[in-house]
Amino acid sequence: MFRLIEEYRIPLDDMNVPRLARLLAYWTEKCDGNALPRRVDIDPTDLREHLGLVHLVDVVAPGTFRFRLYGSEWASPYGRDMTGRTTADYEDREFGALVTRHYQECVDGGAPVCHYVCGELERRLYAFLRLVLPMTQNGQGVDMLLVSPHRCQEGAHPYASRR
Repeated sequence: MFRLIEEYRIPLDDMNVPRLARLLAYWTEKCDGNALPRRVDIDPTDLREHLGLVHLVDVVAPGTFRFRLYGSEWASPYGRDMTGRTTADYEDREFGALVTRHYQECVDGGAPVCHYVCGELERRLYAFLRLVLPMTQNGQGVDMLLVSPHRCQEGAHPYASRR
């Protein structure tokens, strides 16, 4: 089971992972003066660097998130493809609740969020950043998320134990 050690929100300006910063810049460009980009404005061919590393998540209802696409290079902590499943379907319920909370924070705020998460999984450190970007399909609020996690090297991440 996943045992959470620490997790906290990171200011977007402090996010120092170049790939995530480029994805955030792309999302900002696609907003084109609106609060949110529309899903049709996101072109997968523009995201070649991120393919396999992102998840597309449908906002089904408050607190219910279904993975439309689960990045093929990023398996769940237990090596499972979550495509078609919800955050409640994670084998580890506490981990699923953490993911749900981060996604709901993005939906409620209608703005990007980034979290640092550090835990222990099978006696090994499991640390990553999770960038969550809100989108809309119909222009009527957040109904989809573009999510990109980034695995941190053990003991090498500058956000560990920093609040």
